[in-house]
Parts: sequence; C-alpha cells; structure tokens
Amino acid sequence: MDNTLYKQHLQTLLQDLYQRKKNETATIEHLKIEGFMQAGQLGGIVSKSELEAEIDHAYQTVFGVNFSERNPSEKSWLNIPAYIRERTQN
Repeated sequence: MDNTLYKQHLQTLLQDLYQRKKNETATIEHLKIEGFMQAGQLGGIVSKSELEAEIDHAYQTVFGVNFSERNPSEKSWLNIPAYIRERTQN
C-alpha cells in the first residue's frame, strides 16, 4: 500500500499545528491530528516509527530543530493528561 498521500496530508496538518504553536495561536487541533495518526496506525497505513519520522520532519521544518532535540522543558506538558493540558496552556 502506498502511503504517500497519507504522509503528505499528515505533514500539512503537523506543520500547520506547529506554525500555530510557534505563533502562540494553537488550538485543540492536535486532537484531530492524534486521531488521524491513530487511524493511520490502526489501518496499517503507517507504523509508529514512520509517524515519529513525520513528526520530526514537520517540527524541523517549522522550528529548525528535530522534535527529539527540542528544549527538555517543552516536554513537561506531555506528562499532563490531554483534557487538563488544554486548560493549563490557555
């Protein structure tokens, strides 16, 4: 199965989200993206490692650094459940 179209759409979604985060106008769009990524995995379109590579590529494009190389202080919000994260980041 060719997953090129899926990956192209994922890149568009991720880069848009990261650009919004960069401009501090991010919304809850990350939930849509998480669902899209999960559907891709469940449907056998992409693997977890492919998703991680796509995330790194989009993050690199917007911020100039890989997602895994970003400031460790930015990772702390990932440990907070999503329904709480939205309330604390706004």
